[in-house]
Amino acid sequence: MSKLNKKYSVWQKIDLHIHTDSSQKTKDNDYKGIFSVKILHEKLIEQDVKIFSLTDHNIINIQAYKEYFDTYHADTDPLLLLGVELDIERKDKTYHSLLIFNCSNSTYAEKINDRLEKKFTAKSLSLKERKLTIEEIIETFPVDDFFFIPHAGNTASIVDGYKGEIEEAQKMLILLQSPLEKVPEKCKQIYNYNFDTILYEAFKNKDDYAYIEFSDNHNIQKYPCRHKGDIGDHEFYSIKGSKNYETIRLAFIDPKSRIKSSVEFNAISQPRNFIETLKFKSLSNIEDSTLDFSPHLNVIIGGRSSGKSLLMDILNRSIDQLEVDSKYDSIEEGLEIEIKSKFDASFKKKTSVDTSIIQINQGDIVNFFEKNKLEDLARKTDKLTQYSLAKEEFRVQKSKLEELINDLQKGYNEAFDLDVHQKLILHQHTIEKYLSNEYLFKVDILEIEKLLESKDLLTINEILLSSLIDNLDKFKESDFFALTTEEKQILIDFDKLVKTKKKEIDQATSRRNRFDIFLNKVKINIQIANSTLNTEGQEKAQAQESIQKKISATAKLFSTLSNLRKITKEVSLTTSHIRKK
Repeated sequence: MSKLNKKYSVWQKIDLHIHTDSSQKTKDNDYKGIFSVKILHEKLIEQDVKIFSLTDHNIINIQAYKEYFDTYHADTDPLLLLGVELDIERKDKTYHSLLIFNCSNSTYAEKINDRLEKKFTAKSLSLKERKLTIEEIIETFPVDDFFFIPHAGNTASIVDGYKGEIEEAQKMLILLQSPLEKVPEKCKQIYNYNFDTILYEAFKNKDDYAYIEFSDNHNIQKYPCRHKGDIGDHEFYSIKGSKNYETIRLAFIDPKSRIKSSVEFNAISQPRNFIETLKFKSLSNIEDSTLDFSPHLNVIIGGRSSGKSLLMDILNRSIDQLEVDSKYDSIEEGLEIEIKSKFDASFKKKTSVDTSIIQINQGDIVNFFEKNKLEDLARKTDKLTQYSLAKEEFRVQKSKLEELINDLQKGYNEAFDLDVHQKLILHQHTIEKYLSNEYLFKVDILEIEKLLESKDLLTINEILLSSLIDNLDKFKESDFFALTTEEKQILIDFDKLVKTKKKEIDQATSRRNRFDIFLNKVKINIQIANSTLNTEGQEKAQAQESIQKKISATAKLFSTLSNLRKITKEVSLTTSHIRKK
């Protein structure tokens, strides 16, 4: 198997922005030193770069591509993809973007180059005046598969090209599968904020914008320096997958798990042992095989009786701390095994892996999951404490969610009962009458009610205390509990306390009811008194009553809908939090 092109996903160092001396033709003083494909290759191998591109300003160094492709060995050499850095014109702004094509051979590269040169010629542009619009780029490469990777950061940025139209810039990135290149951390935060402002709540803060940095090298002798060697060395980014174009596409779609900066990669690449390769032979009716394992997840897939358990037993026999199944002894007679872990210098008949290994036999999965015996799995793997904590956390979250769902149902019922089509119109005539100088009798009933005990709160507590009294009586009558003398006294004292509080609630409720009766009489008396006024006074009273009704209706509408919005938001955030856990 190739050292560079493994059969499973690995982290591939990538640099899709390297210049050659052809950039001198289109930009003054753009390149330093002498470009050489041989030196380029040496530097890439030295830095362990797996995928790269030569991206000159508005020109393709087709000779450099041909030279590299002519000697390219897929198993050992870094993959070269055809690319170019274009000046893209939009209104009165120009920004830079890389175009990286799904092209890694001379024939296709020449076709791309010819079409690009033909487009520039048709515009009668000199080498140093070359610019294209995004529409012209699409016209030139209508069916070609390419990535559009615009600059961000401080200069020649797509954000400058779409100044004040961040929504349009975001559409460009989405439609053309685009990440952003050369983005300082501060700029990432700004872009994320601006992108999120035009998204629905459920899509915000998803960490799904792809940011990646390349060297933008202009001096191959000093590679991996940035620019011409006077800014310092580039810190490489890595993408996860195989050494091919599709790996880049997957990385741009799933950047959170497939794109890592040097710092992020170093944090996850701590050395640990794992099985690299297993070889076995000399088994009757079974082909001699060599299996290469990923350092991450490996899955054995096959139908019933296809040999999955047999293969696992062969693996068990090659690792010193695992048990083997004696039922396979006769089948595996004469078996020859060679195995190598990452820390082994060479192949062995049996290896040791220091990390803790959990072995679950066939059929156990059914018991653990379908028969609700996850506690057995936790006990077997010495994770019982974590399981108990997780189970308790689940209970808490379930209780919280049930409470939220009840609130949500109540909120929807209240909203359903609203007359949302009710027209709340305040006429000029009503306002004039309300502001007239006529005398009338008035009392602010709503303000008085705010000072009184809440009827809802009184009702809730009355139900609570009644329930306590009822259940306390049932508790005392239960034969299940054997109560000591001290416990019986506690019950007697608690019963007295609850009944005392129930009496206080009853008194408060009675007091509130008397206030309600009094306030109703006040309302009636005021209405009667106002009815004895002259016509203008009565009209003012009617205007006051009309406005008060509209205020109450509006307050109820806003309060109910605001409460519903708050509840739905809490439900959404809670369920999202549970999914992440």
